[in-house]
Amino acid sequence: MKKLKGIMLVTAGAASYGVLATYVKIAGQQGFSTAAITFAQYFTGCIVLFILDLFRKRSPVAVNNIKENLRLLGAGTFLGLTSTFYYLAVQYLPVSVTIVLLMQTIWMGILVDCIRNRSVPTIQQVAAIVIVLAGTFLATGIMGSSISWNGKGAIYGLLSAVCYTGAMYAANHVATGYPLFYRSKMLVAGGLIAILLFWNRQLVQDFEWAVIPRWGLFLGLFGTILPPVLFSKGFPIVGMGLGSVLAAIEIPVSAGLAHVVLQEAITTLQIVGCILIIAGIVLQNFRFSKRLKQIAVPVILLFTVTSAKAAMVDTLKVYSPSMKKGITTLVVRPDATATQPLPSVYVLHGYSGNPTRTLTLDIPSLPALADLYQLVFVLPDGGFDKWYLNSPLMADVQYETFLSKELPAYIDSSYHTRTDRFGRAIMGWSMGGYGALHTGMHYSHMFGAIGSICGAVEIVPFIKDFGINKLIGNDSASWKQYDVLQNARQLAFSQQEIILTCGTDDPFLPYNRELNATLNKLHIAHTYVESPGAHDFRYWSDAAQYEVLFLHNYFERYKYVLRR
Repeated sequence: MKKLKGIMLVTAGAASYGVLATYVKIAGQQGFSTAAITFAQYFTGCIVLFILDLFRKRSPVAVNNIKENLRLLGAGTFLGLTSTFYYLAVQYLPVSVTIVLLMQTIWMGILVDCIRNRSVPTIQQVAAIVIVLAGTFLATGIMGSSISWNGKGAIYGLLSAVCYTGAMYAANHVATGYPLFYRSKMLVAGGLIAILLFWNRQLVQDFEWAVIPRWGLFLGLFGTILPPVLFSKGFPIVGMGLGSVLAAIEIPVSAGLAHVVLQEAITTLQIVGCILIIAGIVLQNFRFSKRLKQIAVPVILLFTVTSAKAAMVDTLKVYSPSMKKGITTLVVRPDATATQPLPSVYVLHGYSGNPTRTLTLDIPSLPALADLYQLVFVLPDGGFDKWYLNSPLMADVQYETFLSKELPAYIDSSYHTRTDRFGRAIMGWSMGGYGALHTGMHYSHMFGAIGSICGAVEIVPFIKDFGINKLIGNDSASWKQYDVLQNARQLAFSQQEIILTCGTDDPFLPYNRELNATLNKLHIAHTYVESPGAHDFRYWSDAAQYEVLFLHNYFERYKYVLRR
């Protein structure tokens, strides 16, 4: 019964850590800076732990050793820097990737122990390192799976692992005999000092006091209060070996919560990678008998090199002759080699977006959908506010030509994709929804289907609000030719399949309703869906899955159409 209690305590502590990244990402999306979020967590945690320490039972252990207290504060700086770098990484990469990068502390810890003890790693430790690194390659997409990498985020993730290694070493070697709450408050205070020194002036400039009541207590509870208390009580019961294995629950909790709350995709390859990392932890911390070791190590290593199918993400720089510049484009494609040409869907991001954000936040399920439906997704960078137009004022803004001619020609010559209109579709959300409709209706011979999510289908009311006038001028007489709603009649003879979706709390809802009514009046076949949701990534992500299914069904209906 006592051991079961220890297992539950350690598991709960690790799960608490797993909760953090998802809600840190949400706090960042609400406009709070990483500096403010990290400070709020440690400031609140520090206050609570100082209060709890006031009411602790007096211990016979002396806590007035200045040298030991300074060592505790120094050890705490590793905690503060771990959170700082980890939360910075979360802003650039999916949670499922950042948690894997943080777990590199497993093999880093082995190396630290070997250096400290002046010893050579054992075969079991080497095998654990190999397995963890292999799992990392699979789970993070380094070997070309479903993750669009961000170099800055990767560096921050690895720095968090380095600092976490220092924090774990300190936790097991510095002032271990001190009372629980006193030791915890000193560590967190050291973390707070590190945060103040790291962010310094930026913290003052970006700080909003609203972050403390909104996120301080929540993050402080799960990040600086519960884990040290639960670990301190649980680890002595279960031991370091079993405790380290149980602590690995942080990986599936972190990735699973991000999948549920943020709609981040979890591919087969990521699951296999996470399993391998956990296997590496098991291999490192358990003492196998000689016979069992002879069986276990080869089996786990064999599992390490077993391949798994998952979508691939290619980062391209496609040159545009019309704009005389290269356009960053991501191509998401199934891992398996197709015997027949695959349909392609051109996905246009919204205002202020980019292809990387599409895969990490707006529609993270695209890689999984590529595998599920055997589709190729093409994600061009449409610029911050370029609206996928051919601008008469800016020579380097000719995105309509790029989307309708230059990019499809490049993709069809570089990938095994269908070259007929029945095997090509275009979709997008917000500004991208406008771009998909505007380009699709003018180039029906290129795109057989169009999807719009919360599309800005009428741009005239927003000409100056979103800088469109800088692209097409201030002559209102010329605006009509760029407006989807005003030109809806062009869809009457396009013989395209059209789907429009919009959230009931979206500011563009009235215009989408008007477009729906106009299409009905003109007897233009289309699908229109309203569902609860606002103009945000949660709605876009959900609606995209439905629209991709719609497009997949379209491709299937015309699968055997004669291809030119």
